Amino acid sequence: MVPQPRPTSHANRPKGKPAPHLELGAFTCDQALGTLRLTLSGDALYLWRRGTAEQLTKIKMETCAGSGYTLTLSGDRSQPDGFVLSLDRAPELPYVRR
Repeated sequence: MVPQPRPTSHANRPKGKPAPHLELGAFTCDQALGTLRLTLSGDALYLWRRGTAEQLTKIKMETCAGSGYTLTLSGDRSQPDGFVLSLDRAPELPYVRR
């Protein structure tokens, strides 16, 4: 059974303090080395690469953008099965939960 993420409570957080990151999973791609992670902090989705987080900008319901790439989620945003990462130099890399 996969644990379900709990929404971050903004009511109990001190004003000005960022919401904690809720781990959504680690993902790999057969066509690329390494593992990418997704987290939620408040209502914002973050992509973690090489230990650094980047907040994604929502474009559509399931599509977000980062610096030089787009990310399209598959499955529920709070528990995605995977995503497609489209880099400027490598379009449509399929990442799946590991």
